[in-house]
Amino acid sequence: MPPLPLFLNMEGSPVLVVGGGRAAFLKLRALFRAGAQVTVIARSLSPKVAALVAQNKTCTVLLRKATPRDVLVRYRLLFPLTDDETLNARLVEAARAKRIWVGGSGDPARADFAFGATLDHAGVRVAISTGGVSPVLARMLARRLKAALRDLLPRTSLAALPSRTAMRAHVPSSPRRRARLARAARQSLV
Repeated sequence: MPPLPLFLNMEGSPVLVVGGGRAAFLKLRALFRAGAQVTVIARSLSPKVAALVAQNKTCTVLLRKATPRDVLVRYRLLFPLTDDETLNARLVEAARAKRIWVGGSGDPARADFAFGATLDHAGVRVAISTGGVSPVLARMLARRLKAALRDLLPRTSLAALPSRTAMRAHVPSSPRRRARLARAARQSLV
C-alpha cells in the first residue's frame, strides 16, 4: 500500500535524532530548515554534523550512548540512525509505546515515514519518494524536476499570487473564490 504524502509543520516541535553520521546530517539539515527543536544523542559527531549543529542554536547535543529511556521525553519524531541495529530496534520499540513516529534510514519496514527527495523553487515544494527502494533515483528525479520547474514557474510568480486566506476575507463564496484563485494560478504559469 502506498504511503500517505504529508507536509508537516515542525516549527518548534521536539525531535530526537540518535546518531551523528551521514544519515543524521541529511535528516538534521531538513529538520533545521523546518524549524524543529532537535535533540541529538550520539557518542560522537562527524565533522559535518558538528558544524551543522553548531550553526543551530536551538539544537541540544548529548555526547553519549542513547537508551530507550531517552524516548520517554515527549518527542513527536524519532530518527534511530546508529550503526547499532539492536539499539535502533530498542529505540523504535520505546517510541511505539509512546506513539512517537519513527523515521528511518536503511530500514523502511521499521519506519512510520521517510523523507523523500525534495526540491524548492519560487515557494513551491515538491517531494519525491520511491518508498525506500531507490533514494538515488528520487534525488535524480528531483534534480530534473527542479530544472523543469524553473522553466515553468518564474521565481517571483508565487509571491504575486493572492493568498487563499486573504481571498477568504474579500470573496465569501467558495466557488467564486476557487475560480479566482485558479485564474491567478493559470496566469502565473509561463
